This record gives sequence, C-alpha cells and structure tokens, in this order.
Amino acid sequence: MTAVAAAVGSAAGAAINHPVPGIYGQITAQQSCPVVGSVVPCREHGLAATVEAIRHTQVAGTAHSNSAGDYAMGLQPGQYTIVVDARSTHCPKRTVTVGKSQSVQVNIHCSSIR
Repeated sequence: MTAVAAAVGSAAGAAINHPVPGIYGQITAQQSCPVVGSVVPCREHGLAATVEAIRHTQVAGTAHSNSAGDYAMGLQPGQYTIVVDARSTHCPKRTVTVGKSQSVQVNIHCSSIR
C-alpha cells in the first residue's frame, strides 16, 4: 500500500498533512454571543479537541485537533462514526464512508452548551 499525503490549510495559516485514505476537517464552535439583539455577531472559532473514528464499536483511529480546530486521520476504507470530545461543548456525531484512495472532509460544528 502506498501512502499519499496532502496539505490542508488552517485558519492559523499552517498546513496539516494527512494520509489518503482518511479524513480531515475542522472542529468549530461559536464564541459566547453578546446580548440578544446586539449588532455584534457571534463568531466561530477553531476548537482543540479529541476526534475518534469508531468502526464496529471499536476505536479505529484517534486525532487531536490543533488550536485552529484542524485535524487529520489516516483510516482504512470503510464506514465510520466520527465522535468529537471537546470540553464544555456538545459536538454531533457524524457518519462518513471513506473510499479507497479517498480523503473525506468532515467539518463538525459544536454548540457551546453541553
């Protein structure tokens, strides 16, 4: 098997190399919003978190997102449930299928209420 790497840009300007096949993406959450009705918008920010790929009830891979929220994980082809553990936030689970020689983008937006 030949490993292939690609670069992903981040909000912080750095690049993350990730293997193919696999997944990559960004974990984000909204900052605490100002008073309801305020003109100041809520802004999203990257979230440092642990990202796990679950296959057949087993952890098949683990990655840690950087402070910009960027992560990447090499995985064998197959279907996975992506689970994010980020303190004080609730992050939805995502189901993704990774094909042979495919890198799939999986961005996850977390809520600030857990």
